[in-house]
Amino acid sequence: MKATDPVELLSIFPTCGFGKFCSMKFLSLVHPKMEESLFGHFEQRRVISTGNHPRSEFYEEFLAMAKAVWLLHLLAFAFELTPCHFQATRGAEFHPLYMESVIEFSGSWVPRHWIVGFPVTPGFKLGDCLTIKGEVHSKPKSTKQFVFCFWLNFAIHKPKAQKQKLTG
Repeated sequence: MKATDPVELLSIFPTCGFGKFCSMKFLSLVHPKMEESLFGHFEQRRVISTGNHPRSEFYEEFLAMAKAVWLLHLLAFAFELTPCHFQATRGAEFHPLYMESVIEFSGSWVPRHWIVGFPVTPGFKLGDCLTIKGEVHSKPKSTKQFVFCFWLNFAIHKPKAQKQKLTG
């Protein structure tokens, strides 16, 4: 499967497990209104609903993405430990064991009492032994905290020439 072209595979075995996975994912991910706005018709949806796979550039790109997800599923479920994913929600307290901030802070630490502004990527757990942190855009709970952290970050990263002018 790794070296096989997904379009070629589905032209030979359209109803294999991978083919059913692709059909199910396409119909659930590509909304009919989106398909109509992109193509002006529902032809791809009709073809997929009958158990076949259309030969369009859009669907071929979708198959390439579906193949990557399919292979990732095969890899994840090959382990004895059950994999799961998690995602932070907006406004949740920042938790450093499960989250990384996409905003860089001095010393790679996120100030206390910061919250999730919005999630960027989900995190993953493999049993109890491996955690891949989710990425979040963090923000302060209050404006006062933001001003203090901005000032602190500015004071730490000030060039030496500016520090000397201020002190001397």
